[in-house]
Formats: sequence, C-alpha cells, structure tokens
Amino acid sequence: MTDDTAVERLPTTFLSRAAIGLLQGLALYGLLRAAETKSWPATDPLLYAPLVTACAFVPLVAIVGLGNLRPRALALWTAIAIAACAGLAAYDIFRDPDAGVRHDPQPLLWAALTAGLFIAHSLIVAGGSDRRYLAAYATDFAVSWKLALQGALAGAFVGRSGSSCGSALSSSGSSASSSWRI
Repeated sequence: MTDDTAVERLPTTFLSRAAIGLLQGLALYGLLRAAETKSWPATDPLLYAPLVTACAFVPLVAIVGLGNLRPRALALWTAIAIAACAGLAAYDIFRDPDAGVRHDPQPLLWAALTAGLFIAHSLIVAGGSDRRYLAAYATDFAVSWKLALQGALAGAFVGRSGSSCGSALSSSGSSASSSWRI
C-alpha cells in the first residue's frame, strides 16, 4: 500500500483486535460447552453449525481487516462473510440425511471456507488498497503473500505455544494435566 491510499491505523486498532479475539474465544468456548453438555444450541444442528463456522471464521476476517480496509468496506465484507459461513454450514447440515448424528460441519466445508475466505479477503484488501474493484496484479500478489505469511507465522506461533504448554503440563505430573488435550 502506498501512503496516499493507506488506511489510517488508529491506536485503538490493537485494542479492537484484542476485544474481537476475546469475544471469539468466549463464543467458541460457550459453543464447545454446549456441545459437551448436549444443551442448546448444540441440540439443533441447523443452528449450531452456522454459529460455529461464523464464530470461527468471521472474527478472523474482522481482525485482519482492521487497519487494512476502510470501515464501510470492512462492515460490508464482514456481513458477507457471516452470510456465507452461516449459509454454507446450514446447507451442509440440511443436505445430509444423517444430520441428527452430527452437529458440526464436515471437514471439507472447513477447508473450502478457509480457502474461499482467504482468496476473497486477499482480493478485497487488494482492491481496497488500490481503491478499485479489481486491483492490479502486483497488488493482488503482494497482499496475498503478506496475508499467507501472516497466517503461517500465526499458525507456527500458536502451534509452538500449544506444544510448549502441553509439554509443560505433561511434565508437571499434576492430575490437572490429564484434562488438557493439546
């Protein structure tokens, strides 16, 4: 992004991202607890699957979009991501005659949403950077690789942190470590 088209990054961007991440964690924790205790909304697969996919993907779109997209474009893109995640998850459950057996979307949907949202987000951020609907190839390329590198580094950091935490818990010998599944 050049300086004349860059989105202004406010000092509150970090706090906004942290708040979104905290709310995502709380929402996913609540959905996981509902699934473990077999209580609502996990008892209704047509409601639970869209909630899980929207809570898993949409906050990531919002977090990465903050500071990279203008507020109006970010709001529109977030609304589209919610509709896409919820609609595809509901359809995944609806089209399966054994939906009563499962309440989570199939792994293929998770993979397709990951790839589709990454591609769409890259194109939208590149277009926002160029202030055009279709960005120049160089901008598409730069934005896509930047987002891919950020995702890979975040995944490596989370994976490393999780394995360090898991090994520390397993070596401590406490009875609490058996409840952690990392």
